Amino acid sequence: MRPHHFIHLSGIVAIVAVASSAMFAYVDVSTIAAAPSLTEPSMIELEPAAEPPIEARAVEADDKPIATPTLGLPMTDALARVTKKPFALHITPETSPVENDRFTGYHVGVDFEIFEGEEETDAPVSAICDGPLKVKGFAKGYGGYALQACNIGGEDVMVVYGHLRLESITIKQGEALSRGQTVGVLGRGHSPETDGVRKHLHLGIRRGTDVDIRGYTRNTEEIDDWIDPLPLMR
Repeated sequence: MRPHHFIHLSGIVAIVAVASSAMFAYVDVSTIAAAPSLTEPSMIELEPAAEPPIEARAVEADDKPIATPTLGLPMTDALARVTKKPFALHITPETSPVENDRFTGYHVGVDFEIFEGEEETDAPVSAICDGPLKVKGFAKGYGGYALQACNIGGEDVMVVYGHLRLESITIKQGEALSRGQTVGVLGRGHSPETDGVRKHLHLGIRRGTDVDIRGYTRNTEEIDDWIDPLPLMR
């Protein structure tokens, strides 16, 4: 037998609470006295509203679409490698988390560190997006680097991969790079391949199409000219 719910009438409008929902019943009191089945003229019996089947109210977690990250990962276990210099961190030689650091300013990229045991082994770096290689060369503060043109969410950007072994970048300028394709390998730490700095990857994404491979800016207003890649990799 289905459960019945009773309400005490005190006028024309009565409010009925059924489980977690609320129903509003509009009752003509003059009709109650004429109802012989009711023992009290101020009591009315209401049938509970039928609930939709469970299948119509619940969505299985497995049926939910899985979002694909906007950017690929530049290295294996990349997110676990960001331990020293995240995006927009202000650096001075005195406050830097890196020993003997010579840079000053706001870090407009993300540094991906090497794991234990990778000091003397090749550490491949992969393209995080689709787009042509625009420039490869040697630059002060980087050693070898590669610059790729991409479009992220409809916005043109330039992606710099810094501290690479220049000879390992075998793709030619102007040729297409695909997301996940190897760009090169990290240069040897504290050598000319990295311009004397530790072995790691500096990844920077700058809005627009200008060639600007800076890793730092001293102007806080310029930080918005770069994009933090980490939220787009999760």
